[in-house]
Amino acid sequence: MDSFFDYKGDTWYCLSIYYSEKYYYKLMPAISSFCSIYSPDHHILFLSHHLGEHINLALAFSDRQNKIKLKEEIETFFKEILETSPSPPIKQTEYGKVLWKNYSCNTITWNRFELPIFINSKNILKFGDLTSLLIAYLIDDELDAPIDYFALILVLFLNFSKSNVFGRNNNFHEIVSGLYSKEESKDDDSLIVDNLSVLDSYYDYFENNDLLYKRWLNSVDKILLDHGSVNGICLLLDTIIYQIGMTFSYDQIFTIVSEWLKIKEKSNDRRFISNE
Repeated sequence: MDSFFDYKGDTWYCLSIYYSEKYYYKLMPAISSFCSIYSPDHHILFLSHHLGEHINLALAFSDRQNKIKLKEEIETFFKEILETSPSPPIKQTEYGKVLWKNYSCNTITWNRFELPIFINSKNILKFGDLTSLLIAYLIDDELDAPIDYFALILVLFLNFSKSNVFGRNNNFHEIVSGLYSKEESKDDDSLIVDNLSVLDSYYDYFENNDLLYKRWLNSVDKILLDHGSVNGICLLLDTIIYQIGMTFSYDQIFTIVSEWLKIKEKSNDRRFISNE
């Protein structure tokens, strides 16, 4: 089977890089370097634990003539990274050993994941591209700290509030408050407390990478304008969760972000006070 396929004028290459997630920070600069050298039209990463910790990387090119040669160059590039900077092996659970055999660390496989349906939308595909860069930026900056996937989602979701679509009235909080069940959220007090400090630390975090962040917010604006605030927020969150590769309760996400915004409004933080 070919290691690439053509779709809507682009040739897609889908590879999985098996690597200990504790050391993803070593892999992220390599992915960025590859993109700088080869300039794919799209590059989307998806984190995954299926059959071993790994990063699924989807690359799309529109103007390459020798597709087989490019596939070989992609594989050579990342194999050299794995040889020069391998991650330690991952200890596998007994349960996993019985039912499945995980792929070994520091290996590459092709076509082991399906591209999401959102590649059919130009604007969502662009959002996925830029979200990949922000995820890489976060993980790279955290060095060897354990990845908190839930915190990643919370931080990205909260930053939707800075979209120009919400404007001077800043009604993001009002919209999010209407999206979750107040009854179900009563049992989430400890989860809320545990994550409030995360949002304090990271609310302005991406502004250190100002150009990338502005491009990402612009892609958020387009989706919100295309789909409306409520549907757009849910679609954006769906995309992030898919890329993070974990399943979380939407109610928990909405509740924590809403509670954090409520605290900021009560503290008279001018960033969160509506201007009617």
